[in-house]
Amino acid sequence: MKWERAIAAHVDVQDDLGRRAFAMKATGDRILQETPSAKQRAAGLTTEGHSEIRVEMGDETDWYVVLSDDRGDKAAAAIEYGRAGYIDPDTGERYGGTEGLNVLHRATGGKLAKRGKVKLPVTRKRRKRRGWFVT
Repeated sequence: MKWERAIAAHVDVQDDLGRRAFAMKATGDRILQETPSAKQRAAGLTTEGHSEIRVEMGDETDWYVVLSDDRGDKAAAAIEYGRAGYIDPDTGERYGGTEGLNVLHRATGGKLAKRGKVKLPVTRKRRKRRGWFVT
């Protein structure tokens, strides 16, 4: 473990990791700014600039490339992985699903695997569980 930590903390290794992290950030920024489809361009839909790619440094040796969105509500996860459509149980209003942009995955050069959409929580009343009682 001491050797691994010493190698990871070496100046040349840290320089290379920093270069790679900022290269991924540049690629991610480019992907994030692209308009995904011609339909959205025709409809006048553009990005509002809430999302950004950041490079953060961890303890001594860790580098993180992060998709951040200041809106919250799992917006960064929905941008990366997509969102399933749903119907609001209170109003009956329909919300359409979206395909994920896979910004971080594409920025790292990783292969895209088919995965599920991010499901936003819908508040529902749950039944209370009945437990065993010892008398």
